[in-house]
Amino acid sequence: MTFIPPPHISQSRFTSRITLHYLPLLQNPPLHLAIVLARDSEGQFEGPLDRPNGIDEAVKKLRVGGYLWQMYTAEQLFRNFPGTPGNGGSARRSFRLEEEWGDDTLSLQESDAKRTTAKIHVVRSELSVAGNCGLTTGGC
Repeated sequence: MTFIPPPHISQSRFTSRITLHYLPLLQNPPLHLAIVLARDSEGQFEGPLDRPNGIDEAVKKLRVGGYLWQMYTAEQLFRNFPGTPGNGGSARRSFRLEEEWGDDTLSLQESDAKRTTAKIHVVRSELSVAGNCGLTTGGC
């Protein structure tokens, strides 16, 4: 892995190599992340006018949110159940996200990198936007 800092941080280039060994616990079922679109939705979300707000951007944002949720859960379990694992304590554990092999959308360091990343399902609902608003307690 090579990290090149932006010019405003440092003028020198350096290389750092980290080896990680990751063994996924496949016996635990994964959490599936999904975006539900109404049947008449244009696939846009509210956002600044100068920023992209299509379904591709929503997928990227949900993917980052899923990983943040996973890290927050691990940290909270670790902090709120002190001690050693097996003696009433908790190691940094969390849920497993469903993953797929695809383009990396989390890193700006490598543009064409492929790696395992959280899979986001995009599901089209049979309900219209107005019908989906009735399902929430606050309305639309």
